[in-house]
Amino acid sequence: MAIKSWILQRITAVLIIPVIIYFVSYFMNINTFSYDDIKNDITSVPGILIIFISSFTIYLHSALGLEVIIEDYIHHAELQRILVHISNIFHLILLLFTVSMLFIISGTA
Repeated sequence: MAIKSWILQRITAVLIIPVIIYFVSYFMNINTFSYDDIKNDITSVPGILIIFISSFTIYLHSALGLEVIIEDYIHHAELQRILVHISNIFHLILLLFTVSMLFIISGTA
């Protein structure tokens, strides 16, 4: 299982690179957009997909990284298991919050 987590951690790290490039370039030009332009970008189907996929990738990468840290530095097996579950639940809540905010912003909620 550790090998699969390690490989998945590397894949998500590589997938985050274009996300960072996209968001940095978007935010560098954000002052040229009106509020309505930005809202339309976020609530469009491509915008929602980009935000969802990037959020999922970032949260997965974060959860995998925290799992490794917990397993490396917490030596009590039961405490490890509990902390990993708390971390996974936290990341799931973050993803659900992100998706719900997208629906609220788009006005479909």
